[in-house]
Amino acid sequence: MQLALYKEYIDALPLNDSPEAFGLHPNADITYSTNTANEMLTTIMNIQPKDSGGGGGETRETIVYRLASEMEEKLPPDYIPHEVRRVIEGIRHANKSTTTQFWNGVPRNTQAQF
Repeated sequence: MQLALYKEYIDALPLNDSPEAFGLHPNADITYSTNTANEMLTTIMNIQPKDSGGGGGETRETIVYRLASEMEEKLPPDYIPHEVRRVIEGIRHANKSTTTQFWNGVPRNTQAQF
C-alpha cells in the first residue's frame, strides 16, 4: 500500500525541474529553451544542402571527406598495448638506474641533506 503512495507522489512531480530548485532565476529556463532552439535550428540549417552556383567547385560532402582524411593522416598510429607497456617499463628501469647512479655519486654525508 505504501509503495503505491510513493509511486503516486512521484508520478505527480513535474517532468522538468524549475530553475528555482537550483537557485537560478526563473528566466534561466527561458534562456535555456531559447539557446537550445537556436542550436537546433543552426544545426538544421548547417546540414541542409546548399545551392551550387553551377560552378565546378567541391560539394560539401567532398570537402568533409577531404578534411576528415587530412585529420586522419595527422593522427598518430594506433598503439599496441603490450608494446606501450614494454616501453614504459624500459623508461621506469632507466629512471631507476639514473636515480641509483645519482645517489651512488653523492658523498654519504650529503645524502641526508636531500
